[in-house]
Parts: sequence; C-alpha cells; structure tokens
Amino acid sequence: MPDRQPLPFANAAMTFLSLLLVSFVLWTVVGMRPLMRGLTAANALQWATVALSVVVAAIACQLSGMVPESYASCLHYLAATLLLTPLVDILGARNPGHRAWPWFVVCPMIVVLQWPVISHLMSEQTTTQFEVPIPALIGFLLILIMGAGNYFGTANTAACLFGTAGIILFVLPVTPWLSWPGHGFVLASTVCLTISALLAEGRMKSSEQCARHVSLWLDFRDTYGLVWARRVMDRINQFADREKWDVVMTLGGFEPATDDAIGSNDLHNRPIEVLRWVLRRFASEEFLDQRLAESNEDSSNVASQ
Repeated sequence: MPDRQPLPFANAAMTFLSLLLVSFVLWTVVGMRPLMRGLTAANALQWATVALSVVVAAIACQLSGMVPESYASCLHYLAATLLLTPLVDILGARNPGHRAWPWFVVCPMIVVLQWPVISHLMSEQTTTQFEVPIPALIGFLLILIMGAGNYFGTANTAACLFGTAGIILFVLPVTPWLSWPGHGFVLASTVCLTISALLAEGRMKSSEQCARHVSLWLDFRDTYGLVWARRVMDRINQFADREKWDVVMTLGGFEPATDDAIGSNDLHNRPIEVLRWVLRRFASEEFLDQRLAESNEDSSNVASQ
C-alpha cells in the first residue's frame, strides 16, 4: 500500500489549526462536567467527550499523513456520527428509562449509520476513500435535524445552530459532493463547534437574577430542550388544573393563571413541591436540594417580574 504524501503547507496549517480548535472544544466540554453533576444530562456530556476525542484522532490522522485515505475517511465519518450522540441521548434523559436508552437507541444508531463503513472495509476497498451512501446520509441528516430541533427556541438556540453547522461541515468531506479531505471545511467546522461550545458554556455559567425555582426551570428548559420542557410543563399544569392553582407553568416559568392571581402566596409551597417531584426524574435529590434551598425566600419576587 503506497504511503500518503505530506500535506502542502496551507493544508497542513489549516489541519493543525483545526486540531487546536477541536482540542480546545474538548477541554471546554470536560470543564462543564461539574456544572452537570447530578443531572441525567451528564451522560450526554460524556457522549460529547467521546465524540470530540474521536474528532481529535481523525484530524490528527489527516495531519500525520501516515494513515491510508480509506481508514482516515472511515474514522472521519465515525467521528461525525458520534457528534450526533449527545443530541440523541438527551431525548431519552428521563429516569428510569435513561439507563437503557444508550443501549437500545444510541448504540444501535451508531451501528446503523456505520454499517456502510463496515461494508467498505470488508470489501477490501482499502485503497480508496470512504464515501457515505446517500440513504445513510439522509438518515444522518434526519437524526441531526431531530436532535438539533429540540433546542430551537431555548437560550441555546444560537449554540445549537453553530453546532449543527459544524456537524454538517464536518461530514461533508466524506460525501459524494466534496473531495476528500476538505481541509477548509474541517477548519470551518471546528470554528463553528468552538463558538457553539463557548455559547453553551456561557449559558450554563450565567447567573439568573430571579427566584431559584425560576432559575432551575430555565436551566432545565435550556439543558434538556423543548421536547422535555413541554412534557414537564404539561405534567405540572395537570396538577394546576386539578388543584385549582393560582399559577400555571409556562416555558418562562410559573405565571399567574389570571390577573386576579397576581400576588398569590400559592407559589410558596405546592407548585414548587410539584416542580421538584417532576424534576426528580432528571436530577438527583442533592441537586434539587441545592437549587431549591432558598426558593421560599426568593419566590415572592416572581409575580412582579
């Protein structure tokens, strides 16, 4: 098997910069772990760590010039596939089902999308680059749209848009429409992923100037996306209708059910108790204790917001 030629200086420079950027993204994601401790969403962060580690390996293979194009392109597509896993994992983030979700949904998704790679390697086409078949690419894009759409309308919308653009740009070099290895597209991809990571980290570290239960709800909405936010909101409002609360849950937090309900003290007890009860499927007791410790002191400010 012939050795690959060294990269031209411009391509090598772009690939090296891509490697630096994606290494920074990986470092940023690892730094988010303490912020996610106690949440089921921490598993999605673990998937992101694995995915970015494989992206680093794929770009390093390009930079070295020592890995045959067939294997390098297969590793590149594996990295692109793994970038989908955090978005898919979060869709099954409610306990107790979340324990089985990676084994019955995330891992099978990886296997299905990687099946063309297995066929490519088993056919002994190790001298040609791998190209994603159109049906597999359609499936890849559908999963990306489904996962990314979960965050449209949250505070992480911009981060999701940049992340989605980064994933699309990263997979393009192994599609039939672009010649491998697409150094410029990989660089653009890592730039988008870097912006996405910084935006997501900034949102997680920002302090909300509001009652703690409001901050908890907004963080839940932005971390888990609108799919889970709407389901939790509907569940809480079932209690509100049945028990005739003076407040209802909205995507922005508890709001007075009517104009006459403004200033009600109902928010000091039962609604927060139900919020905690519903969110226990997504967070540990210790996490909820910490976030809701001063809710009774702060919640009186919500009605005036």
